[in-house]
Amino acid sequence: MTGEATPGPRLGPRPFEQLQWQQLFVAVGLDSDEKIERLNRLLILHLLLDRLLTLLVAQKLGACSQRESPDIQKIIVDVATLPIPRRMELAMHLGVIDGDVGGKILEVNRVRNSVIHFKPKAGSSGWDVDHVDEIAKQDDSVRCLRNGVEVAQALMLALDLPWR
Repeated sequence: MTGEATPGPRLGPRPFEQLQWQQLFVAVGLDSDEKIERLNRLLILHLLLDRLLTLLVAQKLGACSQRESPDIQKIIVDVATLPIPRRMELAMHLGVIDGDVGGKILEVNRVRNSVIHFKPKAGSSGWDVDHVDEIAKQDDSVRCLRNGVEVAQALMLALDLPWR
């Protein structure tokens, strides 16, 4: 023996290219293709609502501006920094959405936040996503997604954007 260590199994993190994504999914409770699909749809819908709400508020603020040619890009950037509940309240005050639409936006935002942010409840690890009914249960997922899609369609119509 020369006192040199023999190479053993790699102890550090795996390179990105070697990650076992299925194991990561299972570790957070995404143990079925259905749950993964529900999560993907929720995240895409949230992404869409986030952008549409920002554009709708910015459009209205630009139209209300006292300036001859308001800087819409700056307005969009400023509005986008607001949390979704604040943007939703602003949209309601500006009269571009009603309480029903606002409530559905907040529902999608709440579900997305409950999946993304780690806030375990007493007596539960909170580690996996099974505590979020809209991911764990098909019926709850469909209800939430249907409401969100209806709102996205209404916002796109208000912005005169095509829905395909």
